Amino acid sequence: KVNCYSYIPEDYLSDIIAIQSGDGPILPLTKENLSLMMVTDDPQIIKLIDKGKLIQAIMRYNQK
Repeated sequence: KVNCYSYIPEDYLSDIIAIQSGDGPILPLTKENLSLMMVTDDPQIIKLIDKGKLIQAIMRYNQK
Protein backbone atom coordinates (compact mmCIF):
# COMPACT_ATOMS: atom_id res chain seq x y z
CA LYS A 1 0.00 0.00 0.00
CA VAL A 2 0.94 3.60 -0.54
CA ASN A 3 0.41 5.95 2.41
CA CYS A 4 -0.56 9.54 1.69
CA TYR A 5 0.31 12.67 3.67
CA SER A 6 -1.18 16.15 3.62
CA TYR A 7 -0.06 19.50 4.98
CA ILE A 8 -3.36 19.90 6.85
CA PRO A 9 -5.05 17.39 9.18
CA GLU A 10 -8.16 17.07 7.05
CA ASP A 11 -9.16 14.06 4.97
CA TYR A 12 -9.21 15.79 1.58
CA LEU A 13 -7.54 13.82 -1.17
CA SER A 14 -6.77 16.97 -3.12
CA ASP A 15 -4.39 18.15 -0.36
CA ILE A 16 -1.99 15.19 -0.57
CA ILE A 17 1.59 16.36 -0.96
CA ALA A 18 3.70 13.32 -0.01
CA ILE A 19 3.64 9.53 -0.29
CA GLN A 20 5.31 6.57 1.41
CA SER A 21 5.44 2.85 0.70
CA GLY A 22 5.70 0.66 3.79
CA ASP A 23 8.35 2.05 6.11
CA GLY A 24 10.33 3.61 3.27
CA PRO A 25 11.14 7.29 2.88
CA ILE A 26 8.41 9.92 2.60
CA LEU A 27 8.67 11.49 -0.85
CA PRO A 28 6.90 14.36 -2.63
CA LEU A 29 3.89 13.28 -4.68
CA THR A 30 5.15 13.34 -8.28
CA LYS A 31 4.63 11.11 -11.30
CA GLU A 32 8.20 9.90 -11.08
CA ASN A 33 8.10 9.05 -7.37
CA LEU A 34 4.74 7.33 -7.66
CA SER A 35 5.88 5.29 -10.68
CA LEU A 36 8.93 4.08 -8.76
CA MET A 37 6.87 3.28 -5.66
CA MET A 38 4.11 1.31 -7.39
CA VAL A 39 5.22 -2.05 -8.72
CA THR A 40 2.30 -3.00 -10.93
CA ASP A 41 1.42 -4.33 -14.34
CA ASP A 42 -2.13 -2.95 -14.17
CA PRO A 43 -2.50 -0.92 -17.39
CA GLN A 44 -5.21 1.25 -15.84
CA ILE A 45 -2.89 2.40 -13.03
CA ILE A 46 -0.09 3.11 -15.51
CA LYS A 47 -2.49 5.13 -17.68
CA LEU A 48 -3.74 7.14 -14.68
CA ILE A 49 -0.18 8.03 -13.67
CA ASP A 50 0.70 9.03 -17.25
CA LYS A 51 -2.34 11.33 -17.34
CA GLY A 52 -1.35 12.91 -14.02
CA LYS A 53 -4.30 11.43 -12.12
CA LEU A 54 -2.08 10.40 -9.24
CA ILE A 55 -4.71 10.25 -6.50
CA GLN A 56 -6.93 7.95 -8.59
CA ALA A 57 -3.91 5.74 -9.32
CA ILE A 58 -3.14 5.47 -5.59
CA MET A 59 -6.75 4.62 -4.77
CA ARG A 60 -6.84 1.86 -7.40
CA TYR A 61 -3.46 0.48 -6.31
CA ASN A 62 -4.43 0.40 -2.64
CA GLN A 63 -7.65 -1.50 -3.40
CA LYS A 64 -5.69 -4.50 -4.65
